[in-house]
Amino acid sequence: MKRRGISILLAAALLVGMTGGCRKKETSKETTDTVIESTTSAELAEEKESENDLNSDAETTEESTEETSGKDGKIELDPDAIIFTFEHTNMAWGFQSYVTLILGDGRIYTVSDYLNVRNDKVETINSIKKHVVQTEPMGILDMEHLLDLYYAASKFDPDCTFTKESAACDMGSYVLNFWKEDGTIVSCMRYGDWRFVYDDPNAAIISKLWNEADLHITIGKRYQRFSMRVDANRMTTLHCGYVSLPEGSSGKFVFENYDEFAKAAEAWNLDLSQVPLWDGDKEKLKDFPIFVQFDLFDTLGHERNYDAFLIADDTYRFLRSENCKDPAPDESVAEAMDGFVSIYLYTTKIDWDKDVLQTEDGGNWERYAG
Repeated sequence: MKRRGISILLAAALLVGMTGGCRKKETSKETTDTVIESTTSAELAEEKESENDLNSDAETTEESTEETSGKDGKIELDPDAIIFTFEHTNMAWGFQSYVTLILGDGRIYTVSDYLNVRNDKVETINSIKKHVVQTEPMGILDMEHLLDLYYAASKFDPDCTFTKESAACDMGSYVLNFWKEDGTIVSCMRYGDWRFVYDDPNAAIISKLWNEADLHITIGKRYQRFSMRVDANRMTTLHCGYVSLPEGSSGKFVFENYDEFAKAAEAWNLDLSQVPLWDGDKEKLKDFPIFVQFDLFDTLGHERNYDAFLIADDTYRFLRSENCKDPAPDESVAEAMDGFVSIYLYTTKIDWDKDVLQTEDGGNWERYAG
């Protein structure tokens, strides 16, 4: 059986190594999300073919293992809860990481290269989820198949014994984690440089269901390049009041460097002392591009704040934080021009002659002409 499963939706996993121990219960690596990237399923199908034989031990026992048809009672999952995460890490050629989230309604999101900042796994994954749900899911897993996986994982004994054998080099670690309702995270499938064989019959069922998951996925909108930056030190939103923009402007601008932005900021009467993006290393960062977005309103009562930046193919966009709000339809607000400006220091070089910088509504980020 080919080990592709849900991996057709995973980020392109560079098969890189990771060290392991001996016959002991291990905890997952704690990481967080500063930069997040993924690629299309077409790019990674070939790369994942090399995983075909990694769980042969589990597959030899799966045919003799009872299927999940014994589910008793109706299972109802919270549609917004994380049910499974499928995580990859490797450290052979520099630290790399990937995680796929599967929510209770079957939505699938894949992100990568989230860096070790918070050192808290639950906080890390929930932060990733908070942002990716603002985007199109990469696919939808059929509910019946998700419930079969859920049922098998809920019966898996996290304290069962297991054997751990060397299986590959420079492939890293792949882990399927089950997120229980009580907040417990259970690793119920592990393979890569090391192969884990669990002494629990449910492990073979989980492995079989995971291998077959791609047959139960409705593919969603995917991007050749999917990257999300979450870095409070490089992004800020200011309440700037009303700012007069060029006629017909979308209010979304991109600047080649700090000097270009500073000229526009002066014209807009922005107080750059309130923008801490360059604190301590302005000279080092002043040559990076800067994205600026205005949200202008003709009434009061709005709040805007963005704490993530998404790059999807040629589309660049700010992602809202939980602090954004608009007046309720029946709320009484004063009629007055008001506005917010969001600024992101994009610490990646742009090829101004080749790169296409589109907004999420199909327009282009404007080069400010003064």
